[in-house]
Amino acid sequence: PHWLSNMVMAIKSRDRAGIVGPVSNKAITDQELPKSDMLTEARYISGFCMMFKREVHEQIGGFDEQFTGGCFEDRDYCERARARGWACYVYGGTHVHHFWRGFRRTRSDIDNKTRENESRFFAKHPELKSPDKEALRL
Repeated sequence: PHWLSNMVMAIKSRDRAGIVGPVSNKAITDQELPKSDMLTEARYISGFCMMFKREVHEQIGGFDEQFTGGCFEDRDYCERARARGWACYVYGGTHVHHFWRGFRRTRSDIDNKTRENESRFFAKHPELKSPDKEALRL
């Protein structure tokens, strides 16, 4: 209960907070934290449940549609927001269960799309290192 109002409170609590996400059972490592009242800065927020300020959307636009199939579009969005001075936060006071279904595709299709989008992401953001070389951390 109160997940939405908690997320609104969290995003309003910091001026630089542009994007906020909950803790979850199935998300990026930074979001798989134990539930707490902490607001923790993260490199990016998983797109399965993210809240962003209108100003962020007005400044950077929407998701880049070149990232098809639900992989890396969220990371790209967060990187573009961070480049404009916004920060991403995980709010531990809200847990949203992620019923991950893989967009009704086979594991092979998901793996192929992930690799394609990963290449697209690092080509678009060459200042970042590929995860096989260095973890994407703050």
